[in-house]
Amino acid sequence: ATRVEQFWSLMVSKCLFRDDASRKILGYLVRRPIGDGFYVIKGELTLPDENAFVENPSLLMKLFEYAQKHDVEISMHVQNLVRRNLHLVNDKFRRNREVNQSFFAILRSHKKVGSTLKKMHYLGFLIRFIPEFERIYCKAQHDLYHIYTVDVHSLFAIEEITRLTTGEHRELLPLLTTLAGEVAKPELLLLAVLLHDIGKGEGGNHSEKGAEMMPTIARRLGLTKEDSERLEFLVRNHLLFAHIAQRRDLHDEKMIIQFARQMGTSETLKMLYLLTYADLKAVGPEIWTDWKAMLMEELYKKTFAVLERGDFKYEMGSDRLKKIRKEVLKLLENEYSSAVVKEELKALSIRNLLSNPPAVIAEEVRMLLALGDSPFLTRVQHAPDGSYSNVTICTLDIPGLFSMITGVMAANGMNILGAQIHTSSNGKVLDVLQINSPQGLIFTDPVRWERMEEDLLQVIQGKIQVHTLVEKRYRPSVLVEKVKPRFPTVIEVDNDVSDDYTVVDIYTHDKVGLLYCISSTLTKLGLYIGIAKISTKIDQVADVFYVKDIFGQKLTSADKLAEIKQRLYEAIDEA
Repeated sequence: ATRVEQFWSLMVSKCLFRDDASRKILGYLVRRPIGDGFYVIKGELTLPDENAFVENPSLLMKLFEYAQKHDVEISMHVQNLVRRNLHLVNDKFRRNREVNQSFFAILRSHKKVGSTLKKMHYLGFLIRFIPEFERIYCKAQHDLYHIYTVDVHSLFAIEEITRLTTGEHRELLPLLTTLAGEVAKPELLLLAVLLHDIGKGEGGNHSEKGAEMMPTIARRLGLTKEDSERLEFLVRNHLLFAHIAQRRDLHDEKMIIQFARQMGTSETLKMLYLLTYADLKAVGPEIWTDWKAMLMEELYKKTFAVLERGDFKYEMGSDRLKKIRKEVLKLLENEYSSAVVKEELKALSIRNLLSNPPAVIAEEVRMLLALGDSPFLTRVQHAPDGSYSNVTICTLDIPGLFSMITGVMAANGMNILGAQIHTSSNGKVLDVLQINSPQGLIFTDPVRWERMEEDLLQVIQGKIQVHTLVEKRYRPSVLVEKVKPRFPTVIEVDNDVSDDYTVVDIYTHDKVGLLYCISSTLTKLGLYIGIAKISTKIDQVADVFYVKDIFGQKLTSADKLAEIKQRLYEAIDEA
């Protein structure tokens, strides 16, 4: 289709730019010279000398710089001149200092960076200037959430960055907008965005393969050693920020410090955060969500704080605990006796105390003290942006509680985005879940929440089995063919990322009641779930579970780990 369009434009160009003497005389009177033999006529950039590119090939890049600078279109005649002279874009051209200065001037500009690069790509110039980019030209991505080819996705990602730098999202994304304006070398960031998926033309592990290309590209472009290394780092790790934010415990100080060490500087962190945003936003309209935005902002702020501190050492937990407990006592001094609050604080897990601000802990203490003889208490707080609700369930600990909760949520059509399970030493539990609808909205109907609470009461009191509720909602039909997953299930176990938990990563095909299926299987294996993080992309899920054994220890036995993986594979396959 592109070739047909190019042939059509060539024919039109020949018709429009016939050797008409009267046109030449009139054009000379109204044209505006802008340098190097280029003119602007009626809002279009023209080049009367058809041999100009042959005599000075660097004008091929200068053309795009001038068009961007003067905010004009390139005439169809000149576009065809570019196509006819693409053979001039050779290795000597790519290493030309003047050419590279023009290219980086285009990237540094605050206007029309995306449209200028798109025009370069449309005319075939970009894949001549960066020949590695040709490997992703019109390359389709075979999944349901990438709706653009790799090259188009990369160009759209450029536009997402420029929308930040021009302040278009200042109200909606204030932090990202501020950071985009603070980047010391915006041209380097945009180059990383343009090239982040270039390894997809080489097969698997595209991040690593793309990074291996960067030193060669950087040398051609005349980058310094420091800029070359940063470009390589950004391409190699462009999936890391999203992975940590969505799939790891952001309250784990050790993990945050390890991530900060990887970043090295706040400038690298800033650029990787912006690259991650642009990458996700350019995938498709539904991929960047408010929930993901919150997780990534939290990761950025916590990592930035470590980098600013500079010593990469753990803060003294005992001092922090004393300070937190003192602040919570002050917040509750007019509501409860000091002794009662101290007793409840003493029972709270250290992780809970260190993970939340004093105001949140004070609210949790209120719930714990109010529980009394009630089967459970719930609190629903809707996020200000209306994308999810924080649901806190306070009750006494019983075996399999989390799988009961996930089953009840599934039976009521509620989507769990994440969960934090806090068990106190006095037997009380606070399960905090982030919930929304399958459409990504909050549930505003009070009747829906009342029905969920009634179902949970029935399950906790043993009046109904949770699997009965799930089966009732999702009763299979013999008329519906079972969906065959496009990719096999993958289960990975990591004992290094956390000091306190064994981390189980599950990548599989999405299906109804999947989270309940996984959590109930882990419960049957005698495992305690401390944290759950859920990530869904159309039909694929990436669920993470931080687990311990019944003694509160990490799982180290090779046989036990093999059994866990086998049982999970079987349960997911049968679900």
